[in-house]
Amino acid sequence: MLDPVAGRPELLETLRTHLEQAQDRRATARLLTLHPNTVDNRLARISALTGLDLSTPRGAALALAALLLRDAGDEDRSCEAGPVPRMSRVRDC
Repeated sequence: MLDPVAGRPELLETLRTHLEQAQDRRATARLLTLHPNTVDNRLARISALTGLDLSTPRGAALALAALLLRDAGDEDRSCEAGPVPRMSRVRDC
């Protein structure tokens, strides 16, 4: 679902922050040190690329689920990397 924006880390970061901030564009802009219009433009680009309408509860829920699944997949790949070195972050595999 988020494959169209996978190569655009700034879009993924904007989406994640926007959802974490309860879809508050000004809070998102403040945290990312962006102008609110830039946040709006990025969200519009995400919607255009993914087909998700982030202004609806369903679209926001699908985006959040897709981010969580993406994160879970990243954790699974990190578990395949081998043992966790001492004094590093604990990996829950």
